[in-house]
Amino acid sequence: MKVISNAKKLVLGVPATNIIVNFPDGVVISAYGQDNQNPSVVVFNSTDESGTWQGANSIDGVIIINEVNSSQAKAIIEKLDGTVNGLNNAIDTAVKLGLTDQYTSDFDFVRKKLISDVSVAGLYRRNNEIVCNIYKDSDGVIWREMDGQTHHIEKDILLRTYETEAGNPINLEDIPVKECAL
Repeated sequence: MKVISNAKKLVLGVPATNIIVNFPDGVVISAYGQDNQNPSVVVFNSTDESGTWQGANSIDGVIIINEVNSSQAKAIIEKLDGTVNGLNNAIDTAVKLGLTDQYTSDFDFVRKKLISDVSVAGLYRRNNEIVCNIYKDSDGVIWREMDGQTHHIEKDILLRTYETEAGNPINLEDIPVKECAL
């Protein structure tokens, strides 16, 4: 089934710094982090099955926060002051607002895959030309394929943040079953 993301995303660049931070002890680190080896900032994504951490560097790293409305974006952006400490304050504000679907990427991803929402600086949405394929495996787990990569996606997140290519709500019963290659 072909789908597109309709979620607004707040993109926060990682300020220039020579600071390298460590992940908290004992956490699960996502393989998808922009720079898990030498991160300047780390974020927790509670939407993954048990929650995972990702890192981003200050060279081209960004933090992306999903499902952000305009007033939330403004409250988060107010905390930014051009420092890593200000970025961490902004991330903490997002968490306090219940925005815990956070991940890391790079500016190239933003340029190629997102379109700016002119209502608030830093607020984006996925380019409607970026179509993903979704399917269920034999266990009913939903997978999203995009750009040759396959990732698990939770049902509630799929229903909240994606729609069919035609712009209609997704019906879980319509998702095809396919054997997962992972």
